[in-house]
Amino acid sequence: MTGVATCLSRLRTSIAGVQATEGGAGVAPTAARLRELLQERARIYELRASEEARAEQLGATAAAKDKERLDAITNAKLAEAEIDRAHVDGLLRQANECRRLSAEAAAVVGRIDERAAALGLDIEALQLSYRNELAGFLDALYGGLMQRYTELVPELAETVLQLAAVRRVMLSEHLGDTNGWSGEIFLPQMRQGEGKTLEPMLDGASHGFAVLADARVREVHRMMREAGFALF
Repeated sequence: MTGVATCLSRLRTSIAGVQATEGGAGVAPTAARLRELLQERARIYELRASEEARAEQLGATAAAKDKERLDAITNAKLAEAEIDRAHVDGLLRQANECRRLSAEAAAVVGRIDERAAALGLDIEALQLSYRNELAGFLDALYGGLMQRYTELVPELAETVLQLAAVRRVMLSEHLGDTNGWSGEIFLPQMRQGEGKTLEPMLDGASHGFAVLADARVREVHRMMREAGFALF
């Protein structure tokens, strides 16, 4: 397993632990309901746009029918001819029907706006609950990972100090290949909720690090002697 895969696996394990601590999928119902409402609002907005376009189209059709009716009446009068009442009355009925349907669609748009506004209030309330629950989830995950880090860092710090000790011996003896690490290290101290700056667990640039590393140089010399390098 690669390093990234290992980290992701540990993160999933931490998440599972948080979910177990928080009572399982406690956040999921809120998120699922919020998604449902957002999808419903999107559907409503699509319907609103459709009804608004329908109202405009019907209004334009009514205006065109009115124009056609008045043109027919005008043309008949100019020609001193009898007005085709069946025709113009039919155009009036069509225009009125279009106006009725246009007004109906416009009223539907108004009702949809009312529904959307009410839905928006529900969405806002759910969004607040969702964010509060997500904040709790992330806090728990953050704290769990901090705790895991705090458990691991002593062993890691000791390994780094031993590396630093061996590196010091290599540099002092001008032997071996020290490439691969410049000697820099900084392991912060972590404490969830702490607002003050904490002293680092390990800082390669500090005097305390040098003292700790130098103390382990003696152990490196002992290991060298045990390996048969009796000159040291």
